Amino acid sequence: MADGEKDVTEEPITIVAACDEAFAQHLAVMLSSLLDTNRGQKIRIFILSNIADETFRTITNIANQGAAEFVHIRIDPERYRHLPRSGFWSDAIYYRLGIGTLLSKDISRVLYLDCDIVINASLVPLWTLNLEGHVLGAVEDKNFSNHTKLGLPERAPYFNSGVMLIDLARWRDEAVEAQAMRFLQENVDTITNPDQCALNRVLAGQWLALDEKWNFQTTMFCDYRPPDWLGTIKKERLPDLYAASIIHYSAQSKPWHYLNDHPLKHLYWKYLGDTPWRGAALEGKTIKNMSLKHYRTQLPALMLMKYTITRLPRLAAKRFLPKQLQRWIKKTFLRKDPYNLDAKH
Repeated sequence: MADGEKDVTEEPITIVAACDEAFAQHLAVMLSSLLDTNRGQKIRIFILSNIADETFRTITNIANQGAAEFVHIRIDPERYRHLPRSGFWSDAIYYRLGIGTLLSKDISRVLYLDCDIVINASLVPLWTLNLEGHVLGAVEDKNFSNHTKLGLPERAPYFNSGVMLIDLARWRDEAVEAQAMRFLQENVDTITNPDQCALNRVLAGQWLALDEKWNFQTTMFCDYRPPDWLGTIKKERLPDLYAASIIHYSAQSKPWHYLNDHPLKHLYWKYLGDTPWRGAALEGKTIKNMSLKHYRTQLPALMLMKYTITRLPRLAAKRFLPKQLQRWIKKTFLRKDPYNLDAKH
């Protein structure tokens, strides 16, 4: 179906998201953007988490609830405790692996969404997309380069697991959860993004590549410099970012971080205003980071000043002073030739 052909579907869109207490605020923002851009559409939202009941009620207290139905599926903390862990990733990244067993068998299709996402358009064109027999549809993560270590062909496509349109019947038939968990246990030293690497290894050749607009990742428009800011922005990619249907703040630097400079971070704060977390403070607003941000803001002016002080006098001397005078200045006042006055021109 072409984009925009149909605004709503008779059947509800089934959304699955996963989080812990630390990401509850950001999940609320994602859901707020989802409901705002899909008004009138029936939506079922399954939240896989170990959050407190009070936190779940707070998440669902969103201004634009519309026709949404919320279901909380509580995860046993021991379910994924044996899988690889690190200080950066929480166990919540593994919850998506259990979609096939945690949801009832009558649910045959779901759209999984990460928490650090903002929905910017109707999801109907994505939801009704033909998966052509594949287990899932996802957008490629072209920033990955560890193919050989993961056991994939060097140029094999590798998808980002932050947005996945899943055929649950195929997912169950392929025993994706069991295969992925086994791979994680046996290949601790080969993974960089645990759940994502496992899914790519297990589902190699069984996923459909989606248009990048359905998961426009941070690394698609900038040369990311972790962990503080985004680095050099590729200006030619900004129109694609602004036109994206799903914006994924996929780098370590997030819109809620003080030093973040994502061009569309304001969308996060816009939708935060529709949640009980409205007015939340930026993370990392320290004296050190405030000084660093001021330096970054003033950097263009400092570079211009440096150019004015060092470069312009040299050019002026070479252009306007007679060569004989240039040599006299060098001989009389300079032991070295910082302005390159003797250079032939």
